[in-house]
Amino acid sequence: MAISDKFSGLDMKNLIGAPLSAAADASIQLAQSTADFINNVGFDKDGKIRNVDFGYEKKITNDDGTIDLQEMKVQVPILAITPIPNLQVDEVNVNFDMEVKESEQSESATDASASISGSGKILGFKVNVSGSVSTHSSNTRSSDNSAKYHVDVSATNHGTPEGLARILDIMAANVAPSLVSSTSVDEYGKPVSGDIKVRNDKLKELKSQQKQLSIALNAAENNYNNDINLFRREIKNIENQNEAKIQKIITSLTDESKLDTYTQTQTKVRESWENIYKSAADTVKIVSSSLDSGSTETSFLITSYAKLYMVADDGSSADYSDDANNKIEISFNSAIKNYKTYSDTQTALANNEKEINSLLIKENKKTTE
Repeated sequence: MAISDKFSGLDMKNLIGAPLSAAADASIQLAQSTADFINNVGFDKDGKIRNVDFGYEKKITNDDGTIDLQEMKVQVPILAITPIPNLQVDEVNVNFDMEVKESEQSESATDASASISGSGKILGFKVNVSGSVSTHSSNTRSSDNSAKYHVDVSATNHGTPEGLARILDIMAANVAPSLVSSTSVDEYGKPVSGDIKVRNDKLKELKSQQKQLSIALNAAENNYNNDINLFRREIKNIENQNEAKIQKIITSLTDESKLDTYTQTQTKVRESWENIYKSAADTVKIVSSSLDSGSTETSFLITSYAKLYMVADDGSSADYSDDANNKIEISFNSAIKNYKTYSDTQTALANNEKEINSLLIKENKKTTE
């Protein structure tokens, strides 16, 4: 048999494909195990996130020397503190070695003997003749076949999937300690009561309001500044539109006797919009101060607070109408509204700080007495 015939019966497709197919099935099972872990561990039967409650005690020293013992609680999603199994098949190596050794040796031997003898006379001499024949044959055959088949699979844990990591980041952003209960104690650890407790509770309430008002003030200031900038941009837009319009008329002018008239119109319109641009913030503040306390309704026209002009189609100047550009009226009124909110919040914060200082001053007087 030829050596090549030794390989003709090997199913190479299955020898190589079967381990790879098994690795693909294993990857599916590993992915399913990750999904099962997330569903079973991270969510309850109603599909809501499972949380773990952590409790701790927080101490806050008040200005008067008393201490607030606050019992705090934090709810953390269990998926955020639990390692998530995410095994994946990284590498599959299939090694198949086959070695064929074949040797043949043939040797034949025949043992036989024969002899012959005789005598005679040749040319007067006597001659004796003798001879023998022998043969030897032998046959030897040997063969050696061997095969090696090795499959190496490598799998590692790839950590938290990217999509789940983003969800956990959203959850973590909303994790914050919550107050369960609060107890005020004096320097000896005894609970405070009576007027001291009432004052402390009031002080806590005011400081909480102070924090909220500070946040609201920053937001209102940012909104106001954004609206002022938008208001100024709209002023510049209209100014540029008027400038382009009158310049086009002047460029195409054939009668130079009208040049002075158009130039005067250009100067008049330009100055009116430049003035309102420079005084934009002051104009908004003046209008806002005329609103009733707590009112947020604005129906003011910018023409009521600034004399503005537009370039007419014939090159003359015309009074500005709010129909000419509705965007500037919207930005103007929005700036008024947000400045009113900013001003009212600023006043409320100042009153809050006065009340806090008043409580602290009273307590200091009692302490010195």
